[in-house]
Amino acid sequence: MKTRGLPDFLVIGAMKCGTTTLYADLAAQPTICMSTVKEPSVLIRQSDPAKAAAVYRRLFEVQPGHRRFGEASTLYSQLPRHPGVPERARKLLGPDVRLIYLVRNPVERALSHHYHEYTLGNCGPDADAVLRSDATAVDFGRYALQLEAWHRVFGEEAVLVLRFEDYVRQRAATVEKVGAFLSVPVDTGLIEADKAFNQGEEGRRMPATLRPLFTSDLWRLWIRRAIPGRLRARVRDLVAPPSKLPPRPKAPRPDTLDYLIDQLRPDAERLAGMVGWPAPIWDFEATRRKILERPAQ
Repeated sequence: MKTRGLPDFLVIGAMKCGTTTLYADLAAQPTICMSTVKEPSVLIRQSDPAKAAAVYRRLFEVQPGHRRFGEASTLYSQLPRHPGVPERARKLLGPDVRLIYLVRNPVERALSHHYHEYTLGNCGPDADAVLRSDATAVDFGRYALQLEAWHRVFGEEAVLVLRFEDYVRQRAATVEKVGAFLSVPVDTGLIEADKAFNQGEEGRRMPATLRPLFTSDLWRLWIRRAIPGRLRARVRDLVAPPSKLPPRPKAPRPDTLDYLIDQLRPDAERLAGMVGWPAPIWDFEATRRKILERPAQ
């Protein structure tokens, strides 16, 4: 099995918008080679170009028929936390890289962001407190802001923007659109359409003492690759056994939802103009009503 040097396309985010499922759908295609690790975040974790290239060489296992090589890292669209990623991508990967960006109703994304962090033990269940104090819950959903940085470096034609809501409803059609964007044929019959990936992983709590090991490059790029998948699963279940997901916190107060909408609506309107979609992309008033009527879980 040969290795590949550098990726020629990136799934750049956004967080909590279906990138793990898209990664799996693309990895199932015989024409597409996805990195063996999802979220390698090489362009952030390795500032030295030579070291970044060396990491990339370990991330691709090439099979006959592979014509496109990609990786998926949501950290690539997380301004202002991680600036300068498009510039590093162009310097290392060249000007012809293709980019795929998934977006989702940003209010719903913010609530999913909070629940994700809550299940990992990174914050408490009080959505009102977290959504107002954690700027990333809003910033990572400012899609136009994130997209502008990539447009400046690669141009608008290099980026395919997909709506999470369309992907959920029309999964095969979305994968076909990605195939057309990448100029490779895809077989939608290979998609596990009844399976969404990564949802159950929120129920795992890695012990704090072991988290640095299992997120380190030593584990991700060396040890993990040397251990068969079934044995890795057994190790994972021993150190972070599946646990029952905590109940979803109660819906934020109306004033918190109004705060989120006020913060996110201008960016959503700008996004519509940038990508040529009819505005509004999302009906925030309907979103507000739906969240407030959502039963406690």
